[in-house]
Amino acid sequence: MMNTFPLPTIMLADAQRNELSARIAAETYPLNGPFAPYIARTGAAVSAVLEDGQRRMLADLPHLGALVIDNVPVDANVLSGPIDPEAPIRAKPTGISEAVLTGFVAQCGVPYAIVQEGRSLVSNVAAKLGRTKTLTGLGAVHLNPHIENAFGRTFRRDRSPAGLALIGVCREPGGSPATYVADGRIALDMLSEEDRAILFEERFWIRRPERWRRTDMPAERRTAVVVPGPGDRIALIIATYGDMIRADDDRAAVALQAFIRALQTVAVGVVIDPGRLILIDNRCMLHGRCGYAATFTRDGAPYRWLQRLFWTDALDQFGGWQAGDHLIDTLREP
Repeated sequence: MMNTFPLPTIMLADAQRNELSARIAAETYPLNGPFAPYIARTGAAVSAVLEDGQRRMLADLPHLGALVIDNVPVDANVLSGPIDPEAPIRAKPTGISEAVLTGFVAQCGVPYAIVQEGRSLVSNVAAKLGRTKTLTGLGAVHLNPHIENAFGRTFRRDRSPAGLALIGVCREPGGSPATYVADGRIALDMLSEEDRAILFEERFWIRRPERWRRTDMPAERRTAVVVPGPGDRIALIIATYGDMIRADDDRAAVALQAFIRALQTVAVGVVIDPGRLILIDNRCMLHGRCGYAATFTRDGAPYRWLQRLFWTDALDQFGGWQAGDHLIDTLREP
């Protein structure tokens, strides 16, 4: 059973929320860029309203693992999401959620987008008719714990996100499903010394995400599940849904299953409705989605709608993947 105890949280005071709303009121989200000036402006707006203690919590995110931001400004009168969440269109009257999301992510690192996940800086996470059974952001089925774009961590320079953020835009009428996070560090501490040691060995195979795949590229790479991260930290290479990870031998399979069970034990659920944003460290924290029965308008627009943004420490880590202003293309790999 998933835990429901509170994650570390910054609760914006009403005065902070109102000041931030006023600072971003004139911001128009640049659907097709340029994004760098927009990131600078929204980052400055968020920074200006934060208190010192809140800034310290944001700086401590790598230790905390995940951080909820509550009482953020919301787009009023949003009744549903975009019919095609992948299409770069304006699906609501204002850009409040994009500005809040971008501004907070700018406090953590350099915001960027993966073009396979949506063709703008901010991507949509919403069910799509005909795709609800998929293990992607377009689906509504249960999505097991995973590191975002874990395959990217197998490159010489880590090409997976340092973190990701999700903000609520519109809720599911019958109650939105929980997004859950699981701290891999706590789960590792629950294992036997032998199981833990095996996860540090290259006895596993990680597959490319569905949207990264191309016939002329290797489908999977050998890896350890636990690898060195920045400084003295660890990082994880694991995605437990579908065919994304497999063990190379029976003993490694036992260790992997023990780790997956521990992750399920420590998973914490949080409902991301309008007014709430969550920041997730993607090096040690796994995340997933509880399955739900997605509902749609008569036109086929989903009701539940989140927006997502990745961040990195430095864009140059992506090398030849860079495809433009804060955008990368994972199919540019030589």
